[in-house]
Amino acid sequence: MLSKKIAACWIVFSCLWITNVVHAYGESERPATWWILSIPSYSYLEADDAYLSYTPHIQTLMQQGAVGALNVRTPQRGVEDSYLSIGAGAKAIVASDYQAYMTDDVIQQHQAIHLWNQYLHSPSTPKPIVIPSMYAITQQQQTTTATPGLLGDVLQEGNVHPAVFGNRDRGSGVETWLRHAPFMLMNADGTVDGNVGKELEQADDSRPYNVKTNYDALIEQIKMNTRQNIKQVTLIELGGLNRLYSLRHLYEPEQFMTLKLTILKEIDEFVGEMMSQLEAEDTLLLFSPVVHKQALQEKVMLAPIVLYKQNEPSALLYSETTKRPGIVSILDIAPTILEDFELNNETFIGKPIQAERHTNGLQWLQTDLGKITQVHTLRPQLLYPLITYEVTVLVIVIIVLLRNRDMPFFTLKLLDILLFSMLWIPIVFLVLGYVAFIPAWLYVSLFFLCWFLFTLLSYVSFSMLQKIFVSSSLTMILIVLDGWFGAKAMKYSILGYDPIIGARFYGIGNEYMGVLIGTAILSTSFLMQKFSHVRGIWVTVVITYVAIIAYLLLPQWGTNAGGALSATIAFCYATIGFYRIKKKVILSTKKMVLWIGMAGLIGLTLLISTSVLFSLLQIESHIGRAVTRLLNGDWAYIYALIKRKLEMNWHLVGVSAWSKVFFVGLFVWCIFAFDRRRRMTYTAQMEPYRMHGFHTLTFASIVAFLLNDSGIVAAATIITYVVVPVLMIKLSEKIIKQHSEQE
Repeated sequence: MLSKKIAACWIVFSCLWITNVVHAYGESERPATWWILSIPSYSYLEADDAYLSYTPHIQTLMQQGAVGALNVRTPQRGVEDSYLSIGAGAKAIVASDYQAYMTDDVIQQHQAIHLWNQYLHSPSTPKPIVIPSMYAITQQQQTTTATPGLLGDVLQEGNVHPAVFGNRDRGSGVETWLRHAPFMLMNADGTVDGNVGKELEQADDSRPYNVKTNYDALIEQIKMNTRQNIKQVTLIELGGLNRLYSLRHLYEPEQFMTLKLTILKEIDEFVGEMMSQLEAEDTLLLFSPVVHKQALQEKVMLAPIVLYKQNEPSALLYSETTKRPGIVSILDIAPTILEDFELNNETFIGKPIQAERHTNGLQWLQTDLGKITQVHTLRPQLLYPLITYEVTVLVIVIIVLLRNRDMPFFTLKLLDILLFSMLWIPIVFLVLGYVAFIPAWLYVSLFFLCWFLFTLLSYVSFSMLQKIFVSSSLTMILIVLDGWFGAKAMKYSILGYDPIIGARFYGIGNEYMGVLIGTAILSTSFLMQKFSHVRGIWVTVVITYVAIIAYLLLPQWGTNAGGALSATIAFCYATIGFYRIKKKVILSTKKMVLWIGMAGLIGLTLLISTSVLFSLLQIESHIGRAVTRLLNGDWAYIYALIKRKLEMNWHLVGVSAWSKVFFVGLFVWCIFAFDRRRRMTYTAQMEPYRMHGFHTLTFASIVAFLLNDSGIVAAATIITYVVVPVLMIKLSEKIIKQHSEQE
């Protein structure tokens, strides 16, 4: 009887234990995992409806997930740079021959683990993947703010397990290996879990380099390394498409397309397998670290990126880095992962990616990318010839004026019209930003039609000084209004910023910043000359200057630190000069320098205080992030930032077409401002406000050049508003003189 009671108790206890175990297992399902699929050489050319019909799982992913376009531009634009930039927290550079290896791989007659131990001082316990060249990679970042291994370290410290699988090998020999994906998740010691070995490939004579991805082996390796009790980030590189595109020039088009579709279908099947294995808390991220050469040639340079979670609505990706729906930076990937695991991401330059709900995100994004691509393609085709046109006209006019010979009236008038037409180029480009969706041929035709009509109608409707004032003031007003209402035109303007280049994604670029400062000073100097005696004109000018400085400075509008500082100094210089003329006060050079220095100090103080304020209000901007690092004493970052901007400026001086405009304009101004025989004596004596405006514009162009990266661009656009009016005035004087002599 006792034994029966004991047996019954044992059965009850066993049932309760099993129930608790099952219940506990159900509650402690595998922790959240990030599955990251990297498909090098995948582009939005493969994400159109025709290709997506062959890849139904990727199509589902893009239609049901959060989709975006990824700026993958890095200093040297290699796939290895992309991986390292993600993991290092900033744009990085790395030699392509630096590789990751399995510990037992043999290189230079030594195992990789031996070289890893030999090259690195007191390394940690190695994981299956090692990077023997870790020290050399770190040394390469001396000109950047990147920290190789940063993402891997933060993940490990947060008890998140990183692992990497797959490769882009070109064959079986060591010299053909391409194993850069571990650069993204490795730690600072140059090691990470996973498998990038040759067992993930299989021989296939029909494929490039006679090798293909072994998806069965890849899935098996991933399952073997999946942890049931720890959060994970697993990066999987699928290299088949990249191998194919590296040999595209050898394939007949039909054979290439057949093989491409086969590879895409294999990738799609693997994507479908990954989607079927997702658990409720998992995240699937698909992206391409680099697009293929055909996409580069067709200017489809923003790569696909999709963020997918079960039971979440379709959306567009958004980041504070770009502030543009659907467009994110490659530097945003790491902060997004870390935020999801509630880990610190403040040392990363990028910002976490968000998903903004959109019922038809993919179609909207494809339309937006079409506009971005078209503007990017047309920019050099239109802008460079127009810059050449400007320089040519300036040179011809200066030659005509310096020769002191009579010219036909028609020739002088034609040159006057050509000069005046330059003032309408920025405004026409701005207006056409609203219709960037039209076909390229129609866009170009509309540009020349609007340019011709605006120039001709204003030329015949106003006197010389009136038409200069009308064109400059109208340009200033439209730029500010467009910026205040979201810069919808500037985003798609030929003179705007380019998200494909990625130097700026929002606010106002240096082209229009220079135009804005130039038109503001020119129009206010004309106003002061005409209405200096009218009560309230001073208030109007000061309000105009303050409004423009606020627009350039504030993160929700222009967010251009160099522009705001340049404008503050230039506007203060202009105001002091206007006051001096009004009160007939003579200021010594020493006092002028002092006032300019004070203006710079005021601008810098305003910049820092505004950035701190908006930082406290948690309003993000690249100005605020730089100021925050400055106040935190991150001198290495500030030094690298200043050095990078100076190097960029110096580089652009040598290669940019804008430098020709600036130096020709500066030469023209020097002739008429300082040459005794040709200086504008009448204008200086009878129109002092206007003459001071010209002096201020020249000064502003030099200030903008010194205080901005790509400063040569801003300097060139500013000085245009000096030389064009000056040459028009001199041409007008020549016409009057010839006419009087003929009579």
